[in-house]
Amino acid sequence: LVRTDGTRAAPGTRPSHYTPAATVVVVARDEVTGRAAELLARGARVGLLAPTPPPDLPSAVQVLDTPADVDELARGLYGLLRDADARQLDVLLAVAPPSEGLGAAVADRLARAATPSAVEGQ
Repeated sequence: LVRTDGTRAAPGTRPSHYTPAATVVVVARDEVTGRAAELLARGARVGLLAPTPPPDLPSAVQVLDTPADVDELARGLYGLLRDADARQLDVLLAVAPPSEGLGAAVADRLARAATPSAVEGQ
């Protein structure tokens, strides 16, 4: 991103970071099943990014292989978002890790992925 004064914005400072084609919705774990059922009823292709899927998750939801370890999740987050793109999901429900330590950085990246880019094509 080039600013009007010619300088470039530092990586990670833009409101939207890597944004997959799927709409990313950050949800609490106890909201996953209801939101997934609602989206599936509308005909959406739904994926889940969460270390432990709820036991009553609808079977049509595509569960991404999300590591439970926050360090591994931080290293593999963008790969998981690209996996959502490869699966051609309409919506990716994401359960953020606890917002402490590295979990805060992962939660921030998920929030940025859920923010549409202000400039088309970025």
